[in-house]
Amino acid sequence: MNVHARTCSTVRVINQLARTSCSLRKVPRGTNGGVSLAGLGFSFVGGALVGIGYYLGVLLSWPWMWRQQAAIVLIGGAAGLFGSLVDSFLGAVLQFSGVDESTGAIVEEPGPGVKPISGYPMLDNHAVNLLSSLVTAFAAPLLAAVFF
Repeated sequence: MNVHARTCSTVRVINQLARTSCSLRKVPRGTNGGVSLAGLGFSFVGGALVGIGYYLGVLLSWPWMWRQQAAIVLIGGAAGLFGSLVDSFLGAVLQFSGVDESTGAIVEEPGPGVKPISGYPMLDNHAVNLLSSLVTAFAAPLLAAVFF
C-alpha cells in the first residue's frame, strides 16, 4: 500500500511549497524528506485507492460482508499517508540530499561542490523505500485491528 501511495504522492505542482518532514523548514522540490500538502493528500488518495480495490474484491467475493469491511477504504488512506510520512522522515534523516552548486540540481551523494540540505549518507532511496514499506506493513494491521 505504501509504495503505491508514495508513487501517487510524487507530484509536480508548480510553486508547491516543500518542507522537510523533521524541521518543517523550506527545501527545494525534490529534496529527500521533503513533503507538501498536495503530496500528503495524494498519499492518502493512493492508499484509499488500494483500499477501494480490496473493498471491491470483498463485494465480489462475500457481498454480505460489505458493512464490516467498509472502513478498509479509510484505513488504506491512513496507511498511505502514514507510509509517506515514515518514508519522508527516514529520507530526511538517513538519506543525503544536497545541491550541486555548479548545476543547481538536487543530488544524493556528498562531494566537492555539493552543498548539504538534509540527511546523512546512510541509506539510498531503495533502502528508505524498503524500510518505510516494512514499517507500514506492520503498522497498518494494528490500525485495522482498532476498527475490526
